[in-house]
Amino acid sequence: MKEPYWKDIWISCRKRGCSLNKFLNQNRIFRLRRVKYVVNEMKENGEVIKNGKF
Repeated sequence: MKEPYWKDIWISCRKRGCSLNKFLNQNRIFRLRRVKYVVNEMKENGEVIKNGKF
């Protein structure tokens, strides 16, 4: 199953060090449940969230 395109955008944003707020402001198509999914996935992967940066 192909990854959702919004997740690809999020991953590329993360690689640039975007904050969550900046990401949401630039990508209004994102909904809270999608962000929760991404955050939960990061927690499952053992990634640390610092100062709102992912």
